[in-house]
Amino acid sequence: AFTGGVRLPTGDEDDPDDLADYAFGTGAWALLANFNQDFLGFKDYGVELNATFKYEYYFEDNPKKRVPEDINQPVVPVENKENVDRKIGDVIKVDLEGRYEIVPGLSASLFYRYLKNFRDQISGDGDLDYSQLQKETNEMEQQYRIGLTYSTIPLYAEKKFAVPMTAKIYYRNRCDGENVLKSDYIGAILSVYF
Repeated sequence: AFTGGVRLPTGDEDDPDDLADYAFGTGAWALLANFNQDFLGFKDYGVELNATFKYEYYFEDNPKKRVPEDINQPVVPVENKENVDRKIGDVIKVDLEGRYEIVPGLSASLFYRYLKNFRDQISGDGDLDYSQLQKETNEMEQQYRIGLTYSTIPLYAEKKFAVPMTAKIYYRNRCDGENVLKSDYIGAILSVYF
């Protein structure tokens, strides 16, 4: 299956005058493409396989930025603030997942993700060192998750349970990366459908 989309720059961008500001958007338009393939050839054995490829292409924009003399210098003089020409790096994401149904409603899963965010390209009209804004904008990560999911949806469909819901517990490990934190945690998700 293929789905496409457009990301609109509706979120708040990073405020160049506020070190504690948290951006809720990039400020740039993007085209999105998702390719998804499910393989159900082993469904009789309780096995489902899924592969998803995602690609994000960002258009150029002209945000106002403070251009540091060094990427590790958080305080930048106000005279180093200007509108720059920016092309946010494209993003490629590959997700692979296998699920095994132990008994009806209870399944185990193994998930792997590879994500690559290419380096931003930034230039301007002044004589500032715009390459400092490009540093550490590229990212790469690899992670895996091992999970156990219980769903009442089959019982709900048979009218043997009053509420359709899903409960999942999983372990997530970001085992490799560049410009991201290596981390691991245990998560839990409860979804109730109505």
